[in-house]
Amino acid sequence: MASYPKQTPTLGNINFNDIKKSITDYLKQQDVIKDFNFEGSVVQTLINVLAYNTYYYAFYSNMVANEVYLDSAQRLDSIISLTKPLGYFVPLRTSARAVVNVSGLTQNIPQYAEFRGLNGDGVAFNFYTIKSYEQIDSDALGVEIYEGILTEQLDVTNLFDNENQRFFVNDQTVDTNSLKVEIQRGGISDSEQPFDTWILADNFGSTTVANQNVYYLERANNGFYVLFGKTNSLGNSVDTSTDKIRISYISTNGSRGNDIFNFSLVDNLGSNVNIGLVQKSSDGADTPNLDLIKFAAPKLFGAQNRAVTKEDIKGLIAPFFANPGDFNVFGGEELFPQRFGRVFFTADLDPNNQEDAGKIQNIFNILSEKCVVTVLPEFTTPKAISISNDVEFSFVANRSSTNTQDEIIKSEIQDILAQYDTNGEYNFTFNSSEVIEEILANYPEVLIEESDFRLYYEESFSGTDKITINLENELDIPAFTQYELTNEFKNSLNETIKLIAYYTSGQNKFDFFNLKTYKKLSNGTFTEISTTMGRMNLKKGIIEIYAGRLTPVTVAVNFKNSYFSTKTNNRVAFKTKSVEIK
Repeated sequence: MASYPKQTPTLGNINFNDIKKSITDYLKQQDVIKDFNFEGSVVQTLINVLAYNTYYYAFYSNMVANEVYLDSAQRLDSIISLTKPLGYFVPLRTSARAVVNVSGLTQNIPQYAEFRGLNGDGVAFNFYTIKSYEQIDSDALGVEIYEGILTEQLDVTNLFDNENQRFFVNDQTVDTNSLKVEIQRGGISDSEQPFDTWILADNFGSTTVANQNVYYLERANNGFYVLFGKTNSLGNSVDTSTDKIRISYISTNGSRGNDIFNFSLVDNLGSNVNIGLVQKSSDGADTPNLDLIKFAAPKLFGAQNRAVTKEDIKGLIAPFFANPGDFNVFGGEELFPQRFGRVFFTADLDPNNQEDAGKIQNIFNILSEKCVVTVLPEFTTPKAISISNDVEFSFVANRSSTNTQDEIIKSEIQDILAQYDTNGEYNFTFNSSEVIEEILANYPEVLIEESDFRLYYEESFSGTDKITINLENELDIPAFTQYELTNEFKNSLNETIKLIAYYTSGQNKFDFFNLKTYKKLSNGTFTEISTTMGRMNLKKGIIEIYAGRLTPVTVAVNFKNSYFSTKTNNRVAFKTKSVEIK
């Protein structure tokens, strides 16, 4: 009777020689096939085939099992697939980035401004800005530039799949941080319609993307898809039977663009432009860092539906308000004095009103649950501030016109400026350079520049309590100048005084300095006294006037650079009060 071995084959050995020895040892224990030299006979060929087949499938099964899990996956296409449900976009190539300071500018640096960089071997590389930078006093600081070749305003309308609301970009050298997607609504029939820039959305179904002009990115093995919302909850859709789509992006050389430190500006943005190096180019990569993706993707996914950033919080509380502009969110570090460990939300709500108090409490409850540990939500009432603007302009020389024509242009410029007026807005920004651009586009005969704008703050305060004003913008007070910050008012001693801002060029603008106090004498003149009634910080736009007043005081101060921007609980009422011809 045939005898089969009772010993089972040794499992767990996946090396070829171990598998082969296991099969041979197994066959030696049976007597059906006997009298063979299993190490040297023809049967050894069959054993080799069995060992090879077993080894091959053992390796294949192990690799398949590894590629199923993010921690053990090695192939890029597997990681792309595994991170897709986490909402993580695996990058393609990454541009090398450098940071420079630019001086001698006569205009702002636009998006996609071109720079030229030379490496140590004299090889030239192109660099571009991916956003615009405002020049302040002819300087632009901290300008970040990206290495690569720019593809600008590429028409991809014919690539668009209307049914699936997407198109494919078959280019693995694109740094998607540089991608700009523009849609021209009705552009097929009306080429005069403007192109609108759509914004990259991070999370599907977020309350901040419903009915918004947003797009999504989805990685593929040999490129990436640009997708739009199929339903309004995911954002607005696109119909290329009527709409046009164009994109701009930078295709990069990856790691070849690293370690470049000698830069020049290619675009003509001034006759005497100088480039100062802040940081040489680095972080250019030919392929994504898979270990970094494995580390980052789960953590980014875990932060969804949590109040981690200001934008997270805005998305959570947006359903309580009709419009995004009805509220604002900011960190305690942005206040004065700073309050770390706090995140503030502000809106035109009255805590003493039952309905408003209920809304505040509901928002507080949601944020308390969603905020990260050690960060506490807190409601603060908005601070209404009024910013005024006075403008002057002139006309080019040798221009023939009548007073009536000049007054018509003046009236129309007033209408342009009136578009920037607001009765109360959070995160308000006024940039005189943008207004100048619009005015000159309509009236090339006009001469106007940033110094023709005077932005100023003026407010009266009653009561005797301490006054703290946080204007969040640099104030325009020249050094070595006796700047009258307040009007005349009575102090607690019934003396008529006024506060003067005075500092020297050697003082740090980021530091506070005390305001000078001047007392009015019987002959009507003023003399400085030793009493300190306030202090200020020029760079941050902070003014403090201490308690101890008998009469109201008015504070008036100009802003520097004809630029104003807020981000806390300041709700700005902005108005152009005066427009005059020089």
